[in-house]
Amino acid sequence: MPPEQAQGAGPPAGGKDISRYLIWLLAVASLFLLFWRLGCRDLDGSHEARAALNARWYLAQPGPGPSWLPDGTLEAQKPPAYYWAVALCARLLGQADPDSFITRLPAALSGLAVLVALVGVGYRLGCPREGLTATGLLLGMAAFVWLARTARTDAPLGCAIALGLLALEMARSPGRQFIWYLLAACCFAIGWLVKGPMAVVLPGAVLMTRFALGPWDRNHGLTTLLGCFALAGGSLIALPWFWHADQVTDGQFGVEFFGLHHVGRGLGGSRLREHPFWFYWAQLPLSALPASLLIPLAGWAWWSKPAKASVPSVQSLGQLGLAWVLGGVMLLSMARFKRADYLAPILPGLALWLACGLGLLRESGFGFWQKRWAGVAVGVGLMLWCAGWGWRIGMEPAASGRGQLAKEIEGELQAEDRLIFFQVEDHQLAYHLGRDFTTQVTWAPLQEVARGNAGVVVVTEPERLVEGWFVDPAMRFETLARSKSAHGPDKPLVCVRLRAIASAPLQPEGFDAAVRAPAQAEGPTLHAADR
Repeated sequence: MPPEQAQGAGPPAGGKDISRYLIWLLAVASLFLLFWRLGCRDLDGSHEARAALNARWYLAQPGPGPSWLPDGTLEAQKPPAYYWAVALCARLLGQADPDSFITRLPAALSGLAVLVALVGVGYRLGCPREGLTATGLLLGMAAFVWLARTARTDAPLGCAIALGLLALEMARSPGRQFIWYLLAACCFAIGWLVKGPMAVVLPGAVLMTRFALGPWDRNHGLTTLLGCFALAGGSLIALPWFWHADQVTDGQFGVEFFGLHHVGRGLGGSRLREHPFWFYWAQLPLSALPASLLIPLAGWAWWSKPAKASVPSVQSLGQLGLAWVLGGVMLLSMARFKRADYLAPILPGLALWLACGLGLLRESGFGFWQKRWAGVAVGVGLMLWCAGWGWRIGMEPAASGRGQLAKEIEGELQAEDRLIFFQVEDHQLAYHLGRDFTTQVTWAPLQEVARGNAGVVVVTEPERLVEGWFVDPAMRFETLARSKSAHGPDKPLVCVRLRAIASAPLQPEGFDAAVRAPAQAEGPTLHAADR
């Protein structure tokens, strides 16, 4: 650490006790907000159940992958690092099948790693107040807490990018620079294996923005160039797995992963909804609430405070945070398909920039920020209070009935039955069923299977059964189970036993006389329970 950074780096007299108090406060709050009742709710949505299904595959067949879903579909949406982590946690904790806690544990650990890294970098660079403040601000963002409690790749990707960029920041200080560049390259390689090229494209945009904002001198250009080498090194480390996946799938993985899920989403033309360019600029203050309320104050501090009057490490970290936000949001805005969750890698940069802005106010002589860290304590406490309420609200999703539906289906299935998901992709139900099945999307193959196999069980939406009477009136349906909830995030599903008869079409079994007469007058009608 340079001498100018070391001078005055530690907290003032009497500030060590409050510093230790804040560290314990943040530690307890982090463990509570990220891990308490982490597995109390069922796997929500397709992404969480899909992660559990892929981790189950790796537990049964250890190896590099890529993995396959129970219906024989290649997992080409994302690389396997998150699924590896879930399978490893399940193995270490003695679980043969990952539950909701194990499936979310890698995401929660990723969020904790980002918080610890912000504190550690702040202490290492001589600005512990800013590191603790950034940690409190980030922990106060309800979106960050919620994503860290969700089995998606957003939190692990954000962790890999944040640790890589912070390692590059540490490499700007003298001493063991090679180790920091190597650590950054490893972090970017992990990011590649978590979600793909965004792990290096987004940090590359941050580096270029940082280069444009920073001083135009030789040292600044050299550190930027070495950072680009770290990005390239991380890509080379991850390259063998992608080459292996493409080879074992005869090119199918590369075409679907890069072509559909990256080029298609980025340039448009896919089935996914497109959003305007300004979407992320409007969404970022909402995702960063309540910390984003400090953006005007931090902006005024950076605008009014001369750069030469601030601590060099605070100035450098603040510049990194600003480049992190500007470069990251500008890059994400270029893609046609946008999601609010994709802002997860940007939130640590915003927290760092806000913390350094508050640090500039403290350096300017604002007594409230100087007196025994009162400002830091109040700010951290407010953010944690708001985060607790935001997390509590987010912890009340609509209940899913897929577990109960799976139990009912299992109770009706026979050993010789063939299970088919027709025009349905429901990973929650597939996870709870725990057995292989086939996915069909057109009527012709389904008709052929129904005529040649007496034990065909179909899971589909009720509307598809109505279509079936017009496609082939010879098909008959016997209802086995149906989802109970009529509202909520899950689509209503019905499980039926399917048969086809060669003679004239008959009405479904179980019609009563009151329903049969109008049915004959109006045409083919489903059993009253299947309407």
